[in-house]
Amino acid sequence: MSAPTRKSIPITEEDQSIATRIRDTDSSERAALLALGVELSSRPSEAEVLHALLTAGRKAVEEGAMLHGYAALAAQEDEEDREFHAAMRGRRRGAGEEEA
Repeated sequence: MSAPTRKSIPITEEDQSIATRIRDTDSSERAALLALGVELSSRPSEAEVLHALLTAGRKAVEEGAMLHGYAALAAQEDEEDREFHAAMRGRRRGAGEEEA
C-alpha cells in the first residue's frame, strides 16, 4: 500500500457538524459508521474522522458499482441462460438429496 497523501478539500458546515457528532462515541452517526465497517480509535482526530467518512463513501460507491454491474449482467441473460441456471440448481438439489 502506498503512503497516504494529504489533500485540501472544502468542508461545509454540514460536513463539520457530522464530523463533530462522529467524534462522540455514543452518537448514532458513530454507530452508523461502525455498521458500515469503518472503525475509529477511541478519541479520533478530525482528520481520522474525515478519512473514515471518505472510506465509508468509497465503500458505498464500490458496492453500488458492483450492484450496477450485476444488474447489467442479469439484463444480458437470455432464456437459454435462465434454463441452464435452473437445470444446474435442480442438479445441485438432486445431488444433495442423494447424499442425505
